Amino acid sequence: MKAPTLKDVAEAAGVSITTSSLVLSGKGRISEAVRIAVMDAADRLGYGKKRFADSPRGQPTAGILLSIDARWSFVWNFIRPVIAEIEACFAERGYNVVLIPIHAGLDAEGIARRILEERCAAVFALHYGNEELFALLEARGIPVILIMNGRFQDRFHSILADDFQGAYEGTAHLLRLGHREVLFVGTERTDLPNLATDRYYGFRKAVEEAGLPLDGRRNLSCDAANTQYLEAQLHAVFSAADRPTAVFAIDDDMAIRVAALVRRMGIRIPEDLSLIAPGDLLNYADPFVMPITTLRIDTTLMGKLASDMMFRRLSGEGDGVHVLKIKQQLVQRGSTRPLATTGKRTRSASKGSQKERFLASFERRPGLPVSRWLGASREFIAKACAELGVDEEAFRLRIGDDLRWIDAAPIGQGLRRVDPFGIERRGSGYGQPSSHPLREAPTMENLRDYPWPESEGEDVSFIRDRIADAAGRYAIVGGSWSPFWHDAVDLVGMETLACLMYDDPLFVETMLSRIVDYYVAVNTRIFEEAGDLIDLVFIRNDFGTQTGPLISIEHFERFVAPCLKRLVEVSRRYGIRTMLHSSGGIRPLIPAIAATGIDALHALQPDCPGMQGAALKKDFGGKLVLSGGIDARGSLLRGNPGEVRSSVLATLDVMAGGGGYIAAPSVDAVTEDVPVANVLAMFDAIAEWRGS
Repeated sequence: MKAPTLKDVAEAAGVSITTSSLVLSGKGRISEAVRIAVMDAADRLGYGKKRFADSPRGQPTAGILLSIDARWSFVWNFIRPVIAEIEACFAERGYNVVLIPIHAGLDAEGIARRILEERCAAVFALHYGNEELFALLEARGIPVILIMNGRFQDRFHSILADDFQGAYEGTAHLLRLGHREVLFVGTERTDLPNLATDRYYGFRKAVEEAGLPLDGRRNLSCDAANTQYLEAQLHAVFSAADRPTAVFAIDDDMAIRVAALVRRMGIRIPEDLSLIAPGDLLNYADPFVMPITTLRIDTTLMGKLASDMMFRRLSGEGDGVHVLKIKQQLVQRGSTRPLATTGKRTRSASKGSQKERFLASFERRPGLPVSRWLGASREFIAKACAELGVDEEAFRLRIGDDLRWIDAAPIGQGLRRVDPFGIERRGSGYGQPSSHPLREAPTMENLRDYPWPESEGEDVSFIRDRIADAAGRYAIVGGSWSPFWHDAVDLVGMETLACLMYDDPLFVETMLSRIVDYYVAVNTRIFEEAGDLIDLVFIRNDFGTQTGPLISIEHFERFVAPCLKRLVEVSRRYGIRTMLHSSGGIRPLIPAIAATGIDALHALQPDCPGMQGAALKKDFGGKLVLSGGIDARGSLLRGNPGEVRSSVLATLDVMAGGGGYIAAPSVDAVTEDVPVANVLAMFDAIAEWRGS
């Protein structure tokens, strides 16, 4: 029988591998309840009792040295995946893995004795440097591999991030956005001097290649912990007439400090200042952490490469010192923006065009025909085109649809049946989930370890060319439809989500935040590509049932409203309006929806309680542009063209007066069972209406 591993103990106790290691080694500030749970699990599994019983040396052990200092809590999110990957790789080979915390003041001999007591056959030094210790261990036949410490890369095997490349590409990203006044904010890192040097020279190389002057005014270095001094330096820099429009911070820790301090000066990110930093160390599971565009270091990959390198050393393969560097990857989270988009955008529309009447509905301009659009399933469009003998564009011209739609496309996936969040789907459209990946174990640890998608998986390169010709004539709807609520339901299941909102609200907030991170990043990339041509973002999330809201007002304000606000904010940076679609009886939620900054509300199902047009127009017509309300389940589906015409004109009499209304069916997609003749009658009636 395979000997139990530290991972087995952690799973049995319901805690992390790190917590188990700290308990079993007698380290760390661990609650008594957790300590008892871990010790009981270890006793049940026989972990420790047989640890060294099988041979004089016993089951082999790998040690991971960790420096516990003032930055410990900050770097933990960075090193945790490295540790988890090393533990997993070594557990497969029958090794125990122990964490060995290193405190200031411990000498090399003392640490070496601790390592020997643990009977370590291999040692990893993670974010820690002690040349004397490393030499001692190597001399005693214990191989050492350094991770994220380039200080001794000429003497010891090392796995590093390419800090020069990351800083170069991060700075180049700012330059591509049009920034020419870019400030480097660094700090001395006596523990990792190569990191600070490489990141500065990567920044410098990008600036020099752009032909920009580089002087002391654009290089600010200070102790990140000295907040008063940092604030004074930033105040001096940003009080100048030629103040920076972008900041490259040496790491995420410095970036969040800079963000907090410039906000005190009334400087907004990214409206007034773009901000980027390498590392991706921040805990975005915390909903209060500001999302920062970063250069991500794949720490799981680092753990895998370090393990592979160590196994080769243990088997006697290779000679000399080997160093591997991994590239950093740009992850956009909305803290950078093009310089050219600073300020309010002005969108032009040809006089008398369909785009003009769409924009007029938001401005509540009188005298123009009612704006209109049709959402329809692919099956309905195919049926309509076949009946009329035309293509889709000709059909939309026939009905006078004011909108044209564009979105990013998944790279290399074709007709995807697994969505970006790893949810398998079946059926037409967005499809229904065939599994709920987080339902069985909705824990914060599983949430942190979940493979969240990156926006780079979406291709945005074609968008501008695709919509350029139509942008002057039609209103362009662009960006992701961001179904964050549906994604949350599908990750854990509706019943589980309903319970979690009461039992573990932080889990729900964190899950929604991570989902929205993705949609903010995708929309940012789309808007940077073609935001000046896009007029509207259409957000689809259903918060109602046929009889009323799906969730309480309190839960909506706590869980949903912050997500909507983030999506609205990223759109407003580019001067783009937002429309929310929600089916069902959502009237009690509409004040909270309006408070998020949403510009328009769609569906307005008149067969649901409180969703009748006259009352909605009276109560919310001055706060929101209203769209929909033409009963898709009544005459449009079951009536004849004459009945449809009468129903539509009656709806317009109530909704369209005074502007602020966009005519549409009360669903986001008309289905195949709706008669084409009824849809034509609906749009003919809209064109006919001239006011009551």
